[in-house]
This record gives sequence, structure tokens and C-alpha cells, in this order.
Amino acid sequence: MGFNQKDREELKKFLQESALALDDRFFTISTGALALSITFREALVPQNPNCIWMLGASWISFSLCILLFLTNRLVWLRRSGIFLELLDHDDEQETAHNYIARRQRSTRALFYMEMLAFISGVGSLVIFALMNIDGAPS
Repeated sequence: MGFNQKDREELKKFLQESALALDDRFFTISTGALALSITFREALVPQNPNCIWMLGASWISFSLCILLFLTNRLVWLRRSGIFLELLDHDDEQETAHNYIARRQRSTRALFYMEMLAFISGVGSLVIFALMNIDGAPS
């Protein structure tokens, strides 16, 4: 029992939509965590914090995640425009499909780097918080 072409296309569409939704969540959470931790840092950070560099590392990681998200979207938009231009010419449709197949690797790499930056940001922020629970003001 195998997948027919319609099932494959539906699965492919579902996977692409899921990846885009996850990408959007990374961006939203990174932006929110960065904004909130910077805005309320005086309330969150105790008088003599432990491992303050972890807070800085989380800010850098979240900022990197945001930049990678924006880069990935801009690259995707640019490539989509080129792809559509190639599809407009009947004699270049094979070239268009080959172009997209080759370029998906770099877009995927940007996504994985974004995911790594997000995980690093969350991890750094959690470690910073755990290191400062005892030193938090009462």
C-alpha cells in the first residue's frame, strides 16, 4: 500500500506549512523574549547576579534567531521571484525546477541555524534564571 500522487502532494503541503509555522513561532518567541528580558531586566536581575554573561548570551542568540529568520524570508522571496520568472518561459521549466531543488539546501540550512540560535537563547535564559533563583530579591 503506497501513497498516490495526491497523498504525496497533501503531505508535502502539510510539511511545508508546518515548517513555516514553526519558523514563525521561533521569530515570535525570540522577539518577545528579547523585548521582555531587556525591558524588565532590572526587575529580573538580582543585585549581584550570577553568570550575567548567560543573559547576554541569550540576547545574542535571540537576536541571531531574528536575523536568520529575516534573512531566510528575504532569500525565499527573492528565489520565489526568480522561480516564477523561469516558469514564465516554457523552455526553462526544467531549469526552474532544478534551480529550486538546488537552492532549498541553503534555505534549510538557514532554518536549522535559526532553530539552533533559538534553542541556545532559551537555554541561556533558563540557565541564567536557575543560577539566580537563590539570589533573587524577596
